[in-house]
Amino acid sequence: MYAQVGNYNKKKLIKQNNQQKRGLMKRREFFINIAGITGAAVVAPLLLTTLKAQAEEGRRKKPAAAGGVELVDPKDTVAKGVQYVEKSKIADKNCANCNLYVPTGEVNGKKVGSCIIFGKKQVLAEAHCISWVKKA
Repeated sequence: MYAQVGNYNKKKLIKQNNQQKRGLMKRREFFINIAGITGAAVVAPLLLTTLKAQAEEGRRKKPAAAGGVELVDPKDTVAKGVQYVEKSKIADKNCANCNLYVPTGEVNGKKVGSCIIFGKKQVLAEAHCISWVKKA
């Protein structure tokens, strides 16, 4: 067992055997384990946040009685990013006179339309965000 085997000699085999008995980890194994743990620690919260956001968005969708229209939620991340508010505080700046807004109809007696920024979601005509562009 302790005869020379390939590049190993007797002392190396004894040292390896002792390390295995003590449960010591090699440097490469240590870094692989740390990378795996770190990756899991980063990915798990992101995955949970995404799943939570999807569940909330599913609850936010309007029923067919409201025409199946999904309005922009001011708490949505994109809406927060452009500081979207459902009622403009600036008299001449609202979605109705924005170049990015296209009127589509009414929901619950309020005029709504689509906006390039929010994709398929509808915005209120009286809303406002920092991406407002004057109609030409």
